[in-house]
Amino acid sequence: MLRLMLNDHPGIRVPRETPFLPRLMQQLPLNSPLSEDDTNLAFNLITNHWKWETWAVTPERLRNTISSLKHPFLGQLISAMYLSCSNPENKPRWGDKSIACTQKVHLLHQVFPHAKFIHLIRDARDVCMSWQNAYLRSNSSAFKHGQSISDAAKHWSHMVNAAVESGQHLGSEFYLEIRYEDLVLKTEETLKNICTFIGEEYDSRMLDFYKNSAVKEIAIDKPHHAQHHTKTRRPPNPTDTYRWRAEMSLADIVLVEAHAGQMMDRIGQTRHFQGMQRIIPYSFRASCKLKNKLEKILLPTNED
Repeated sequence: MLRLMLNDHPGIRVPRETPFLPRLMQQLPLNSPLSEDDTNLAFNLITNHWKWETWAVTPERLRNTISSLKHPFLGQLISAMYLSCSNPENKPRWGDKSIACTQKVHLLHQVFPHAKFIHLIRDARDVCMSWQNAYLRSNSSAFKHGQSISDAAKHWSHMVNAAVESGQHLGSEFYLEIRYEDLVLKTEETLKNICTFIGEEYDSRMLDFYKNSAVKEIAIDKPHHAQHHTKTRRPPNPTDTYRWRAEMSLADIVLVEAHAGQMMDRIGQTRHFQGMQRIIPYSFRASCKLKNKLEKILLPTNED
């Protein structure tokens, strides 16, 4: 939703989520000119991934874009790719939206020292419930962290912690945390805050993302994308927030707060179990750890 909102700003383009940035940073020099072999590797890393097709750009165009650069740094190659290959309106500024980048902020800051990082955080219980529902609908390994509520809570806590830790090192000049609930309930105010942070004038057209950016993508959506992103085709609705209060079982709330409670406390999310009741998820987590230790002790080994 935030990606589509930003796409309706006249100066910003954020294409569909891809794994390109982490893959390129892992295998190419971060702060030295790229050789011809490096640029060929970059081309192959991008075009051989199945998500390349979601950009609806020919490999030849990417090849021509890369070939026009003479011994580029990685940041220059990536910027050229985003501005040329997924920017039909020739907007001057690009962005990337990917959950994988939460663990690569320090590398991204090396490659793009002036980049701004926006960390959008949603209530842990809603995220875990959404992941599990997505896994049940698709039965896909892409949602392996949603196989159980416990797995989802651990994954959420790990990813959010990685971004928060990086953000503390970057400081407020480069890192901004916003709440999903604020984006839904106080949309205009939150978007104005984001525009101030990134140094852009606020544009009210961002509020009509569901009429513009979302509509443009419907035509090229695959069925699984269409299923997961149906809510982007309408205005934000207050019922999109805190759904766990009506839809999540008490047992699942215990599981989420047992595994993600400390991270929830750190970023100011209010727990369901307050006061003396906070011992409930703590006790459950302690019992799970004890059970795992006992299983390791009691289960027979190959030597037995």
